[in-house]
Amino acid sequence: MLKTVVKQFQRLFSEMQHTSLCVMQDGPTKVIQEEVESVPWELRGTKEFNQLRKLLKDSTPYAFGIVLKSAVNVPELSRRRRATVPRASATILAPPLAAGAFCGGPAAMVAGLAVGATAYGVSRGRMNAKYPNGFCDPVALVEILHQEETLAAARSHVATKTRNPVWNQTLSLPCASDPHLMQQGCSWARRDRKSTKLAAARNVPPAQWDVEATTVRVTLYDKSVGPMNQTIGEVSIPLRQLLEDSETEATYLLSDAAGEAVLGTQPPHLPCKISLSVVQESLPKNWPAPHMLKSNSSTRYPVHVFMMTRGTRGDVQPFVALARGLAERLGWLVTICTEESHAAFVAKHSVVQNGKIRFRPSGGNTEARMDTVGAHFLLAHRAEFLQMIALSRSEAEFFSSATVFVDSVKAMESEPKPVDLIMFGFTLAGVAALVGEHCQKPVVGLILQPSCIPSKVEDWKAIHAIHSPDGKSLLDTIDEMAFTSHSSLKLLKDLAEKNPFASWNLNRLRKLFGLGPANTWQAYNQAKVPIIIPMPPGTFQRPQDWPSNIIQTDFIFLRSQASGEKKSLGEVGGFIEAARQAGKKLCLITFSSMPVPRRTLLRIIVKMVSEAKFDIAVLYVGRIEEGPEDLERAARQFKEQNRFFEARAVDFGLLFPEMDCFVVHGGLGTTVEALRTRKPCCVTGPLLMDQRFWGYVCHEKGVGPKPVFISDFEKHCVEFVNNAVDPEDPERWQAIARDGDWGNVEDDGIEENVRCIQHLLSDLEPLVTRSEAQEDSWSQKQWLCCSTGRVSEPERPVEDTSSNHSVRLAAELTSSQGVTPERASGPKAFPPAARL
Repeated sequence: MLKTVVKQFQRLFSEMQHTSLCVMQDGPTKVIQEEVESVPWELRGTKEFNQLRKLLKDSTPYAFGIVLKSAVNVPELSRRRRATVPRASATILAPPLAAGAFCGGPAAMVAGLAVGATAYGVSRGRMNAKYPNGFCDPVALVEILHQEETLAAARSHVATKTRNPVWNQTLSLPCASDPHLMQQGCSWARRDRKSTKLAAARNVPPAQWDVEATTVRVTLYDKSVGPMNQTIGEVSIPLRQLLEDSETEATYLLSDAAGEAVLGTQPPHLPCKISLSVVQESLPKNWPAPHMLKSNSSTRYPVHVFMMTRGTRGDVQPFVALARGLAERLGWLVTICTEESHAAFVAKHSVVQNGKIRFRPSGGNTEARMDTVGAHFLLAHRAEFLQMIALSRSEAEFFSSATVFVDSVKAMESEPKPVDLIMFGFTLAGVAALVGEHCQKPVVGLILQPSCIPSKVEDWKAIHAIHSPDGKSLLDTIDEMAFTSHSSLKLLKDLAEKNPFASWNLNRLRKLFGLGPANTWQAYNQAKVPIIIPMPPGTFQRPQDWPSNIIQTDFIFLRSQASGEKKSLGEVGGFIEAARQAGKKLCLITFSSMPVPRRTLLRIIVKMVSEAKFDIAVLYVGRIEEGPEDLERAARQFKEQNRFFEARAVDFGLLFPEMDCFVVHGGLGTTVEALRTRKPCCVTGPLLMDQRFWGYVCHEKGVGPKPVFISDFEKHCVEFVNNAVDPEDPERWQAIARDGDWGNVEDDGIEENVRCIQHLLSDLEPLVTRSEAQEDSWSQKQWLCCSTGRVSEPERPVEDTSSNHSVRLAAELTSSQGVTPERASGPKAFPPAARL
């Protein structure tokens, strides 16, 4: 059909070239014009149609053309078996009564449907598999969206029996409402079926689209599946980005309903990607030309750094700050591969005068998972056992992105500047070793959670125990003994990452790429892989058995980009000024994105304001929800008295220096920013993993009380604020905070971290791990979970310090700060008896 239409267009075009448009207004020209006007909407986005329009100099309505080229690694949604290796995680929806027959794991009842975690274990008979060999019938739906409103939609033809469909089909948007087209969708009554989405399109002409606010969404379906959900995955592309990529062979990663990358069924389970481009001739005149949107692609960059990180915004932000430094100061190309939910954040800070920063998706959505029932259960319970389970699974949760990272690095080999260096965060340590070794690239770690790095030192804990201020119980004592040490962490990490019964298994992933099993941290130490901790020496008591490849630098922050306008705090600034004029002390409470119950928060604020023996004003910055009416009424009264103010977001760089004391959740950024103001600081909240670490840092440094959970802080909030603002300073928090040295508020630490990486680069070599000679059998595992249990980590290697570049760099960095590597003393080093 398409070939016939193209031939017809070519015939008309040939006739037009032999016809004088300026002289002949009737006859053949008029006939040709009538034929062009009769072309259906579905074909008006093609290159040939627009060429005819230009020759005719006619205003015949046209459409925006998208060339749907091909897709690779499309997984079939049938033939799922428990014994198979990891496959795509496309979510299956089934009636509740049949949930057990379709899903391999437990299901949760949601709105009359059973939601299975993945498609594992589904019976082929139940799924009505069309092809016994696992092929599928891919079909794509393309929608033009503006704030979830469908402006136009079109679908491709079905590519039968293939995992790598090639369409090479031009889709015209908008297209006419064709009844026959509507009947070709799915047959079950679901509001997200293709036919319903096509019918919902308003068919708005492209000239009326807002290029900056319009999104192109491509959804891939499998028509070979029976009456089940045929959705394989989807990808949303900003229209502006699609125009920028139109001159390149751009491919886009598909994600499933949970945000995870859709992976192919065949080993090594590479990601499913789709390629498409725009028809240049179909672009409206009021749109910017693609070459005007695209940056200069001929620029040559001396080094290409590939940063891989997954997690919350706090995990991504330091990498963005470092990327800006590497680009601006050194002119490097930096690719940040992280979750799609952070794409806008990365793009916001990617505007640089030198070098280049770009985003690539890794799949996943950690922030959405933080709102799940399981995440709320973890936040609501304080047991160290649960914290240890979460920490042990911190890497295993992201194994689904392993092949995405490999595919991204390999794909960049064909670019003008291939990847020269891989940098990773602590949640991807094992995956980074796999990617670096398989792709033969050097790797460097940027670890903001030093407590996750193993050590045999008895006082070095993986999880810091938090007890009630009223004392700890027998269960608390047992919990602390059994689930805080690195021996416990290693045992549970092996169970989570190397469990032979798990779908995602680190050793199995390595085997997919021809690599043998390896112990991650042992491999890094043996290969002397630099592990950068952006914290100056003395921030914590460094374990004595850490090898020299673990390097401490300086705190790194992402500052707001310079602006010609004078920055202001707005209404918050007015609140602060009024409080100062009234002689009030200011206390800031912020928990960032951590979900703290509104009821608990308001009780703390009301109690602090009404019971403190000093006149204070409280400012809260963070999530704002609706609480109990009596507490909300009391909060409104304090607002009217100018004693309480709340805001969802404020520039902390401007706000923090105005405060007299702080109540923070223990994130590295907010905690260090507070300490740099040299004011008392208390850490409270849900207290997950490294938040506990920073809580103990504040206490051991003497700038605040011991960290407590938010429910316990309610009992002691008045005591904290009284001691924090009392002119007599009974706890000496104020004096110690004034004498502390946490760096200047204006210093973002980027220069030192950039210098460190630049020094390391010259001596880095591709990672080569030494495979474990023999995997420990499960029967030989030591099922001991106590702090005195043996840690099977390697002894500190004997090194030639005269030739080791990491040692030389560490000595250089510490000497520049006026300290020695052996006895580094930054912000008041811990005494031996107070080691963390």
